[in-house]
Amino acid sequence: MGSSGRVTIGKPLDQGIGGTGVAPSPKEREGDKGIGGTGVIGSIQRFGSIFVNDLRIAYPQDVIVRIDGKEAAADDLKLGQVVRVVAEQRGKGLTTRRIDVTSEVVGRIDGVSLGRFTVLGQTVSFSGLSWAGMKWRIGDHVAVSGLRRPDGVIVASLVEKRPGDAMKVAGPIVETSDGSLMIGGLKLARVDRTLIGRRVVLEGQLVKNVFEVSEGVTERALLGPNVKKLSVEAYVERSDGGLRLGSGLEVVGGRTAGLPAHGSVRAFITTGVGSGGQLQVESIHLDRREGGPANGGGSAPGERNDKGGMNQPGSGGFGNPQGFDTPGGLGGVPDGLGTPGLGTPGLGGPGLGGTGGFDAPGGLGVPGSVPGLGAPGLPGRIGVPGGLPGLGGFGGPGGVPKR
Repeated sequence: MGSSGRVTIGKPLDQGIGGTGVAPSPKEREGDKGIGGTGVIGSIQRFGSIFVNDLRIAYPQDVIVRIDGKEAAADDLKLGQVVRVVAEQRGKGLTTRRIDVTSEVVGRIDGVSLGRFTVLGQTVSFSGLSWAGMKWRIGDHVAVSGLRRPDGVIVASLVEKRPGDAMKVAGPIVETSDGSLMIGGLKLARVDRTLIGRRVVLEGQLVKNVFEVSEGVTERALLGPNVKKLSVEAYVERSDGGLRLGSGLEVVGGRTAGLPAHGSVRAFITTGVGSGGQLQVESIHLDRREGGPANGGGSAPGERNDKGGMNQPGSGGFGNPQGFDTPGGLGGVPDGLGTPGLGTPGLGGPGLGGTGGFDAPGGLGVPGSVPGLGAPGLPGRIGVPGGLPGLGGFGGPGGVPKR
């Protein structure tokens, strides 16, 4: 097995960087030529191009889109989907010709409890979603987008009903004390034991409570051989060897001083890619958004609410155009949450707010302003200078204090 991460799982794998076990079309083969640069794995935060890991990535009208290996269109992209792209630097921005969506698990719900359900032996927490009260039932066939914690729980950012009976699962393969290979609570068959400890994307069928794998690939292989830098959103915790990502992607190095002594936190990790494919951590910054994706910006593809639109390169991040190798992580802004904003003018609206970021003023977990003394003001916009508080009356609320 080489550094590309391609292995035989169940069946021989098809070539290309696309979805699991699906041969690329001639158009895709042509589009893959020369792809390289920055790999990005994370949830869609907002639209106007796509924003992933605080990076704005533009794409053309004819962008290639695959959802769990099946051909789709840009209009099928949704907030909360976890995507994998390889972006090229074009001018001061990032652009991609292809977007792959990978669900963490696809299958039928076999158990439901308060704020959680199980699918193919995977525990899914959906309590952080704004529509958490939706009535999921045993037997519903669903696709779950989200991030896996080191304890194996998938924190959902999007749950959708999915027609058909396809079964897929992504995650790290673990060997149990009896020698069985598992992902979460799902026992696997027909899997190469050299994959123990690695993150894979598998497709198959459940036979007598065992998942018989028909097709699959390692996540690292899906990025292709030309990626030189990687931005990944993941739950991360300290481990004896440094860092451990809940997703199962293996990384080396990285400072752990800012991480809690126990438990995991959601973060954006930037890595370099060594000559042998090793992912070397360059920076980590915490994702202040808990639960689902940010609500700022557009809510659907095609809402062209910034200069890059869907056809022009977007900025590399909030702050530094490159989006890498600057203090504060991606985008060169402290905590990676956006540029300072002052709130919008208003009578008693938030004024002098710190670090705007998503859902400014203040964002989630970011300092807001001192309430004004006038009537309630208008909500701030992302990074837009605003005015000072008015006089009289009751002021608007400040932001949530930063810790």
